[in-house]
Amino acid sequence: MTVNANSGRTLLKTPVRLAVLVLMFATGALLLLTLSGSGALGAHVNPSVVATVPVGSGPSGVGVNAAAGRVYVANQISDNVSVIDGATNAVVATVPVGINPYGVGVNAAAGRVYVANLNSNNVSVIDGATNAVVATVPVGIFPGSVGVNAATNRVYVANQFSNTVSVIDGATNAVVATVPSTDPVGVGVNAATNRVYVANQSSNTVSVIDGATNAVVATVPVGSNPFGVGVNAATNRVYVANQSSNTVSVIDGVTNAVVATVPVGTGPGPGDVGVNAATDRIYVANSGSNTVSVIDGATNAVVATVPVGGTPTSVGVNAATDRAYVANQHPSSNTVSVIGDAATSTPTATATSTPPPSPTPTPMAVGGIVELVAAPPDSPRSQADSSGASASAAVVLAAGVAALGTGIAASVWYVRRRRLG
Repeated sequence: MTVNANSGRTLLKTPVRLAVLVLMFATGALLLLTLSGSGALGAHVNPSVVATVPVGSGPSGVGVNAAAGRVYVANQISDNVSVIDGATNAVVATVPVGINPYGVGVNAAAGRVYVANLNSNNVSVIDGATNAVVATVPVGIFPGSVGVNAATNRVYVANQFSNTVSVIDGATNAVVATVPSTDPVGVGVNAATNRVYVANQSSNTVSVIDGATNAVVATVPVGSNPFGVGVNAATNRVYVANQSSNTVSVIDGVTNAVVATVPVGTGPGPGDVGVNAATDRIYVANSGSNTVSVIDGATNAVVATVPVGGTPTSVGVNAATDRAYVANQHPSSNTVSVIGDAATSTPTATATSTPPPSPTPTPMAVGGIVELVAAPPDSPRSQADSSGASASAAVVLAAGVAALGTGIAASVWYVRRRRLG
């Protein structure tokens, strides 16, 4: 959520950005993690790979729990999930899951990790505290992508071969709805608006699902063979990687219209999209060129291209540390590239806590990020569409930029390889 004084226009005369990560625990205690700096908060001046982490065979999906500092990598060939400590870039656990795990979604508020298993047609639910599978949920055929709404505790799974999206209740681990789709391969969620975005590969469209009704409320034409979907809840923008047209379609979440098309990558094109809502940077994994394109969300321009490992397939982002995690699936790699900025220090983080305001318990943790942006009146940021700011602060604190914790990682390189040769 972007909050500006003076009717959403100017707060200060010089650009300053402040991001606050808010976690409300079951006890009611409030933890604020504040990241501050001049210009775009923590935006990489010279983004580059600052670490390379060996993982299992065929790493495909990446999910991030920013609150816990953990990164979850689905290893498609070795049928497990590598758990990386974001502070040390070391694998601290390996969790066996189903057959050919691919997409990973994280609910940081509930401490749950959801892994879509392509060839066992189910979702493994991992307890982030114990790194143990606590439930296995049957879904449709060939589930490849997972999106999570931490505010509603709903999990969305794209089942490509059954042309459906399964909606899982995170409290019961039961499928509560099945939404028809057409060749769905990617899922992104905007927790602030309760909208779900599904990339439909063969129809070159994105379905927009109302999370309250589980009904498709819009269908948006995009590029050729759309795969990964990333959402910036702070700007209400949706980013769709179009593999065959080597572009990213930028959708306005208010109008459900494509407002920009950004060229990226070469060869077999972009697969997955990761979004840093705090810096308004979008990371696109280009599997054919072994690079990651970094897009400035304010200008819709590629501001950097970062070489990574072989066949990058998925990107997860930790907005709190300003790190992007890229799964390199090629057998010569089997690694995760960590993108940061070696030229600048990690954003300063300070934590403060307040006692519970009342003894009334809350059923589950909720998390969010509030972004306060100040810019000159004539800057692109100050002229940006402020319609997304109409959501109340309470909604964003509760719903938050859920992508901060989820790091929805669901590009489908494996599906692309099977479907497109």
